[in-house]
Amino acid sequence: MLPFSEVLVGKCRSEFELMGKEPERENMGDLSAEDRDHKLKKLRQRTLGNVEFIGELFKKKMVDLETLEGLLNKLLDTSPEDHDSIHPLVKLLESTGKPLETASKEKMDDYFVRIQELAAQPGLSSRYKFMLLDLKDLRAKDWVPRYVQAAHTHTPTHPRTHAPTHPRTRTPSHPHTNTHRNVERA
Repeated sequence: MLPFSEVLVGKCRSEFELMGKEPERENMGDLSAEDRDHKLKKLRQRTLGNVEFIGELFKKKMVDLETLEGLLNKLLDTSPEDHDSIHPLVKLLESTGKPLETASKEKMDDYFVRIQELAAQPGLSSRYKFMLLDLKDLRAKDWVPRYVQAAHTHTPTHPRTHAPTHPRTRTPSHPHTNTHRNVERA
């Protein structure tokens, strides 16, 4: 009997290998445009979820480096007409970029050369172009997302006055702020 982790990783890998060739895609010619778009959206969501899960398994050391590199190479080897693998590529690198960079900076440099080539493809939608550029920025910032950086630089403000608050009391730190605490009563 196979251990659960091997079955889980095998299932994720087989789902990944089906990406773009799912059996559900075969009967889409009979569907209305709206139904087809809905079905494609669901397939893309499933792919993204699978890729994010593989990234988490890699961080837990349940997926090895070779397997992850194979998946990245498959995502990077997209045809210029098919851009469905760009979003999963970005999601996978967002979650595994830092440990991958630590494991092999040279390979990561190679990936980003290919990512730059992908971003420069004519006809690539601006949505995908900006995803790739954001990924490049994320790497430049040592894989720390913008929202985490912003959280560390944000100065809390009082909800009514928007004046900076004192860190311990959550009251306005400006002495002349007009609140009920510092208004003299007659």
